[in-house]
Amino acid sequence: METAAGSPNVVRHAAQRPTGLLALLLLCAPSAILAGIALPLLAHDELITGFILVVLALVYAVLLLMTVEREPDAPLAYQALAVAARAQLRARIACVSVGAWSRALRALIRVRRRQQRLYAARKDRLAALGEAILRGDRAHAVQLKAETRGLGEEMQARDHEVSAAISSAREQIERERAASRADTARVS
Repeated sequence: METAAGSPNVVRHAAQRPTGLLALLLLCAPSAILAGIALPLLAHDELITGFILVVLALVYAVLLLMTVEREPDAPLAYQALAVAARAQLRARIACVSVGAWSRALRALIRVRRRQQRLYAARKDRLAALGEAILRGDRAHAVQLKAETRGLGEEMQARDHEVSAAISSAREQIERERAASRADTARVS
């Protein structure tokens, strides 16, 4: 069968890409189910099984995003991309929070170790001060009082270091939350 111009009629069929509610559900549901099963397993020290399920959930999530990115103008695709963007923002806040609090915790541990040494030194000085007072060694007692006072001031300075580390962590997290709020408003 040919047309008047002499070229053959070609019948072509356009197959619709598999982006639709069914494809999204087939990719989203297993991802959510696997993640929901993996997290309790990881919490109960079933690390290998939990890790495998997390990897599978991530594979399904990547497939979902790849499917959604094919037709970003579809309403479901738009919603899925918006949810993914919000999840990414929340993950960024979580990472910043973990980093900030771990730095604050390291500072706290370092300061507490130093404070333990200071408490021990102050206790020794106080014991020596008591002995000096009992012996009537006034000059040595005055020197020990000054050393004890200096140790107390240093312990207070260490307390301020802990407060500064905690304040710094809170400020860093709050800055990230503010940036995230701005990004969320832009995404929504």
